[in-house]
Amino acid sequence: MALAALVATSQASGIGAPPAPIVCAEAGMPVAPASTAVAPAPLFTRRDAAYLLLATTAVGVTAFNDRWATRRAIAADSHAAREFSRMGEHFGNAPVIASALVACDVAGRLAHRPRFTAASERVAISVGASTIAAIVLKEAIGRARPDASPDDAAHFRPFSGDASFPSGHTAAAFALAAALQGESRAGWVPWVAYPVATLTGWSRVRDQRHWASDVLAGAALGGWLGRKVDAIARRRWRHAWLMAAAPVPGGGVAVARVVF
Repeated sequence: MALAALVATSQASGIGAPPAPIVCAEAGMPVAPASTAVAPAPLFTRRDAAYLLLATTAVGVTAFNDRWATRRAIAADSHAAREFSRMGEHFGNAPVIASALVACDVAGRLAHRPRFTAASERVAISVGASTIAAIVLKEAIGRARPDASPDDAAHFRPFSGDASFPSGHTAAAFALAAALQGESRAGWVPWVAYPVATLTGWSRVRDQRHWASDVLAGAALGGWLGRKVDAIARRRWRHAWLMAAAPVPGGGVAVARVVF
């Protein structure tokens, strides 16, 4: 899915192709496009504040129905439900996502498409930031998972090792969906990426690995961070790069950034 979305991005936006010159209507001579300075967007806006308020309210309301939602999800125990749940878990699995994005990165380098490669790396940064944020919150909040505390959805012990809230798989899946949407102009991308991310969230409840409020919090976190980090990266990360390390005489390691 990541490769298809980035290919669509490349085709829709002309990634890897030089910008077309502007032709003077009178003389027929090419004119270099004028550069326009664009003020950087603020990091946190009123829309972000409204999103945070709405997400917090939705998670709070859902938390009161966590046990009911878990029972409903567990009731789906057909062969098809088990297969969909297994697929959903893979779509939110960090190593699986990382492997797909590495494949996109390598494909872009082999095809000599540096902007395609840079887009893959920006998506990876967005997913990575969301995953790290989810891990930090998990450890700090310390909510027990449904399979460990099925009768108590309000079992919280900060820094206890319990790691249910928020769902890391769901955060990664929605960050991937949001970043792909930000990178692509293809209209079908969000219609595929977000339902797949929703499938990941459902699978975590169905497998009793997370409460419904964990999943909703992960979706809100991943969706917001994925979009925000990708927007920042698109302003500052326009070229693909590779960190090369080599030993130096006398001990130590020299690290160089190689831009493609």
